[in-house]
Amino acid sequence: MKHLLVSGLLLLAIAGIASAQKLSPELVEPAKALHDAFDFNLKEKGWERRSIEPLLNSPDVIVDSWRFPDRQVRVSIVLHPEDPEARRRFRGPHLGTRLDGIGDEAHIEGYCNSLVTFYRGRLSISVSTAMDLRLLAPSEQEAKDLSCAEAAATSKLMACFVNAALSGKFSKDNSAKTDPLKTSCEIELVRRGLVGDYVVQRLYRHFGS
Repeated sequence: MKHLLVSGLLLLAIAGIASAQKLSPELVEPAKALHDAFDFNLKEKGWERRSIEPLLNSPDVIVDSWRFPDRQVRVSIVLHPEDPEARRRFRGPHLGTRLDGIGDEAHIEGYCNSLVTFYRGRLSISVSTAMDLRLLAPSEQEAKDLSCAEAAATSKLMACFVNAALSGKFSKDNSAKTDPLKTSCEIELVRRGLVGDYVVQRLYRHFGS
């Protein structure tokens, strides 16, 4: 009986490995940069990360759920075709407000303006936030407005975090030439305590030299 149980667990483990998502080669490095940045920074601040299997287990898509006690952030990265015209069709029109300072091009849209979509080369990145705030507000509408404002602010900050991660700004490789955080939204990440101590020390060294 014991041998059967061990054999069953082994088969389950093998099946889990076999069914794991296999990323396109172009997404392997971005996925590592993103997940390392999360582990070295947000994880230390109490955030939890869970990978979500995309539709049809596509190798061209990364979907993450990042959770904090009062909010959940969904990060999706899609690899678009190499052909510029096909890439343009995939992107489609945006009805939201343009957002400067993140990626090649960024837009804010959706409910509460809590969806940020931006592009980096062939990558299309979407960041959205759902809130679970317990607010003491004078009215239900005011509580809703405050929750919406916090969702929008969180999506902007996390889009900034993802962009910085994909730029290599959270790398711990000291042999690499790593640019410090310097844009307004990146400095806001530092101000809100969403980066690790090693990033703060790097900033001190850069601006103190």
